[in-house]
Amino acid sequence: MSALEPEHKLVICPSWRALNRAVGDVRVEGCIVDPHSPDEPVSLAALRRLRHRRPTVALIVYGDFRGRELELFHLGRLGANAIVMAGGEDSEASWLKTIASALAESLAVRVAAQLEGRVPVPELRVVRWAVEHAHERPRTGELAAAFGTRPGALNARLRAARLPTAGRLLVWGRLIRGAAWLEDPDHTIDAVAYRLGYSSGAGFRRALQRYTGLRPSHVRAVGGVNAALEAFSARALEPEDGRRKRRGSSRAIAGRAQRR
Repeated sequence: MSALEPEHKLVICPSWRALNRAVGDVRVEGCIVDPHSPDEPVSLAALRRLRHRRPTVALIVYGDFRGRELELFHLGRLGANAIVMAGGEDSEASWLKTIASALAESLAVRVAAQLEGRVPVPELRVVRWAVEHAHERPRTGELAAAFGTRPGALNARLRAARLPTAGRLLVWGRLIRGAAWLEDPDHTIDAVAYRLGYSSGAGFRRALQRYTGLRPSHVRAVGGVNAALEAFSARALEPEDGRRKRRGSSRAIAGRAQRR
C-alpha cells in the first residue's frame, strides 16, 4: 500500500470470491494475486477464467515458484503482465515500477486489439510501444532504437503506412494513457496532467483538444480510452485526401463566418 499511494488505491480482498467481485468494477486497473497463499491457493484454471472475464485488467502474480517453474510458463501463456518472485527485491520503488509497467502493458494490449486489422502489424507494434512506454516520457530516438532503426527511417515507414510521425505517435500514446486514467472519476484532470508530465491541467487540455478535438470532461463522459481511440482512428488513420477535404471544409466554414 505504501508503494502505491497516492497514485493508486489498493483494495485488500480477503478471498478469491471477493477479488472476483472487485475486478467486476470497471475502475479496477489491475489485480495482484498470490496463487500459493496458504489460506486460499488459486489454481491456474481460476486465473485463466479471471483473465478471460476481464482481459483488460493487468494481472500481477506474486509467489514462490521454486519447484514450480513450469507454472511460470503457463502464466506467460495466459498473459500475466508481471510476475514478482518471492524472496527477490521487495522495495517500494521496485513494486511501483513493476505495477506501472504491468498497467501500461495491459493498456497497450487493449489498444492494439482495437486497432488490429486497421494498422499493419509491424507499425501496430510501434503504436503499442508508444502507449506502453508513455509513462516513461520517451523521446523519438528511444522509440526508433527500440525497433533497431533511426528516427528518419522509422518516420518513412510510418508515412508509408499512413500513420503519424514517431513524435506524434508518442503524443498520442500519452493522451491515450491519460484517457485511461480519466475513466476513473477519482482522478482529477490536474492529477492526470501531472502524471503525464504536463506542467498544468491547462497544458493537458490544450494537447487533448488539439489532437482529439475533445475536452477531458467529454473524454471521461463518453468512455475514456474508447473515445481517444475513435479520435485516433478518425484523425491519425484518416487517408491524406480525407484530411485535405476536412481542412478545406473547415476553411470554408470559417470564411462564411467572417463574411457574416
